[in-house]
Amino acid sequence: ASLEIFGMAPNDLLGRCFFDFETQPAHISNRRFLATLKKHGEIKNYLTHLINVNGQDRWVGINARVSFDDGHRMVGIRGTARDITEQHAAAERIEHLAKYDQLTELPNRVSLQQTIDSAIETGGYGALLLLDVDHFKYVNDNFGHCAGDQLIIGVAGVLRETLREVPARIYRLGGDEFVVHLPECLRAQAMQVAE
Repeated sequence: ASLEIFGMAPNDLLGRCFFDFETQPAHISNRRFLATLKKHGEIKNYLTHLINVNGQDRWVGINARVSFDDGHRMVGIRGTARDITEQHAAAERIEHLAKYDQLTELPNRVSLQQTIDSAIETGGYGALLLLDVDHFKYVNDNFGHCAGDQLIIGVAGVLRETLREVPARIYRLGGDEFVVHLPECLRAQAMQVAE
């Protein structure tokens, strides 16, 4: 497990701090971890992101408990660490699938709704351009869904290229429907981008 998580043999870890491998500055995570331990006496399912000596990302779940001496002074910490890198990657993949269109890899309707909700909550403004592909049903019906998929992928690519220099985000709502979000954009600017 030592080799798998840290890329080091157990003996090479002696004298090293677990948080030396943290992706964040070690003292921040170390302080947060120890403060929680001191306050509650134990930690369950503490999640930390490490980079091992080989430069690989590892996600580790920690359960720990403080050990006290007879005078109730803290003398040590004992616990377990589990490599949950695969589970974490699977969870991120599921979240990605929920927010991104599988065909074009563009953010989807769920992502758009979150963006709009966030803008409304913060008092932001902007514009939405709604686009669809004329005669898309004809392409699907006469040339097949594979051709339709290729057309959608092509349209997504053209939109990305066309809007490369514009502060915009493109979404695919489904079928042949796309939305371009232009944050902090007024009507005149939105009309220019649409043209």
